Amino acid sequence: MTCDDQVLSTICGSYGYTAPEIILRQGYGKPVDVWSLGVVTFSILCGYSPFWKYEQLPELVNAMQRGAIEFDERYWWGISEEAKDFIRKCLDPNPTTRITAHECLQHPWFTGVSASSHDILPNVRENFNPRKAFYNAVSKIKAMNRLRSGTHHSDESSSSNSSPAPDSTSSFQAQAQSQSQSGAQP
Repeated sequence: MTCDDQVLSTICGSYGYTAPEIILRQGYGKPVDVWSLGVVTFSILCGYSPFWKYEQLPELVNAMQRGAIEFDERYWWGISEEAKDFIRKCLDPNPTTRITAHECLQHPWFTGVSASSHDILPNVRENFNPRKAFYNAVSKIKAMNRLRSGTHHSDESSSSNSSPAPDSTSSFQAQAQSQSQSGAQP
């Protein structure tokens, strides 16, 4: 991007890391990178994705638009409130109020002002399954490719414990576009 107000419209990115404005084809700019940073930070700190439980694309987008981020106490008990605040600000559903890259660098958690020596590795290891992560990554790539092409293959639908995948991509795209034009939530 050559300037701050440039707007892009190509569907791109990895499913699960992509900001809602990309999925909804609303046009996007630099704030989508901060969204992805929020997803990656969340995953690094606990070992799972912030939107792992949403199995269908409409549910996922709705959760993203509502800012439905849950910090399960079992895995987040030793993580600072500053870290959670950083993630919430990165995953702000509104790209105009989402924290900027410059603001990220100034955030108290990012600067280390409130750093602790708590070891989070045991919780991260408990939640990270490399085989499942690989399977989920492949499923997400397939879902994004279906979104780009506007097609859907029912035999590639996700299982109940896998990452989100679209149920009916074309009908959802039409629904999402009409709702975004009317300002309604999906």
